[in-house]
Amino acid sequence: MFKIGLDLGYGFLKGINEEGKKVLMPSLVGTGSERTLSRVFGNGSEYDSQEVEIEASAVARDENGSLKEFTASGRYFVGELARKESRIPAFAFDRNKIAHEATMVLIGVGAALLTDRNRDIHIVTGPPLKYFKEQKKAFEQILKSYNADIAFGDGTKRRVSFAKTTVFPQGAAAVYALLTFNPDLWKPGSAIILVEVGFKTTEILTFEITENKTIVPVSSASDTLELGTSNTVKDIIDAVYQKLGVKIDSAMAEECVRREGIVYRGKEVGLGEVIRKSRRDIARTIRDEIKLIIGNRFDFVNCVSLAGGGAADLFEFFSDFYDDVRMVDDPQFANAYGYLEVAKMLDEDL
Repeated sequence: MFKIGLDLGYGFLKGINEEGKKVLMPSLVGTGSERTLSRVFGNGSEYDSQEVEIEASAVARDENGSLKEFTASGRYFVGELARKESRIPAFAFDRNKIAHEATMVLIGVGAALLTDRNRDIHIVTGPPLKYFKEQKKAFEQILKSYNADIAFGDGTKRRVSFAKTTVFPQGAAAVYALLTFNPDLWKPGSAIILVEVGFKTTEILTFEITENKTIVPVSSASDTLELGTSNTVKDIIDAVYQKLGVKIDSAMAEECVRREGIVYRGKEVGLGEVIRKSRRDIARTIRDEIKLIIGNRFDFVNCVSLAGGGAADLFEFFSDFYDDVRMVDDPQFANAYGYLEVAKMLDEDL
């Protein structure tokens, strides 16, 4: 069975398969249209993997036990192509995002790009730790019943369904990536704080390694914060409005963060200081929350480790936070790596 780990992040879709192939794109989905002009200028094929015709469906029972169908049908742009070409590209910001039309599209696109042909797939993915208990059943039902026919812009076609599904919480998955890349921590008696900084949420997970090298989460010292790199996007939207008197959307604000500025009426307007202040404020809030959540355990852990798409942006603001502060290798893919490790372990046990 072909194993893939798919991190359905609020900001980015990240995936990796058992052969090491990766997928990374913004979790943006918008209505598709003809790209005649792009092809005239010879750059149409660059985004063929982000232009899809899809017919996807899945079913799940709601809280009343009624069966509900979830679908995505039509032409869509995803990722950077959605940002550039769709009139109103959207992130799936819903708390229960598995039921969102955009997520239905991203599941199919991510799985299709990670497989070079139609295969029996074992997918591992999941919601944030805080929502795991309430959303696990919906994730399982939708993934198990998921079926999609997908045609990409270059004519490639895929049929996506999952022979095996495993739902595992974000953040907890990143633990496996941390220990894989830092084997010195995988020793009896270790206690570690993992901070997984995402787009909309930040996972704080404290765990210990037992004498037989089993990972034991400390639930009382773990939590999900409604805080992430999207706070910087909001700060950019506010700053642009204050400086220029214009309202920009989240997709454009994301572009401003990458460029550290915006072009307005032919002039470059720098936003570097706004971005740096925003990141410093996010880091300070996370640091305060860690101490509040961990309590008097804080001084007795081996290290504090950062993972997630926001880890690299915030790492400098954590350098004086603890004696041993680390960043997981390839931090943006930490959950995806972890999901893949979970798939490998489960399949080895068969």
